[in-house]
Amino acid sequence: ASEGDDDHDPVAVDRLLEPAGDEVSLVSSFSDLEKENSDPDEKECRRRQPQEDGRFYDDPLWYGKTLEEIRCATEGAKAEGNEASRGGDWKLANRYWKDALKGAEKLADAPLELALRLNLALGYTKREKPSKAHEHCDALFGARLLAAASPAQRSKAHYRRSEAF
Repeated sequence: ASEGDDDHDPVAVDRLLEPAGDEVSLVSSFSDLEKENSDPDEKECRRRQPQEDGRFYDDPLWYGKTLEEIRCATEGAKAEGNEASRGGDWKLANRYWKDALKGAEKLADAPLELALRLNLALGYTKREKPSKAHEHCDALFGARLLAAASPAQRSKAHYRRSEAF
């Protein structure tokens, strides 16, 4: 090997990576990585939590927003969807309501999620997409949302489900 091949010599590269006079422990680095990657559900759960600054970075809809900002954005999207539905633009209304639904799920706001799913069921029925309307009605009858639903909302969900078909 010629003198110009030093950059391919593994010993030379290792010496560049090691701090002078300190030991390098590869075992601890790999052990930490194994712990971090051992439970993907736990990692996903941590990713969905607010960072040290109290802001969320797990979705483009609320990237860098606090819970209060997410709440305001969610209410705003719901209002925009309601306005679009009054104008008969069901496609636009559904787009706003879907964004608001993501926010309601993030906030774990069951009453708001219930209202949005009822709105989406109506919007998909108006757009002649019964399978999507049925999906939202089915979600309404899940244990978490059903517990938060009033008798009137349950009746409305049954009506929207029957209307979709």
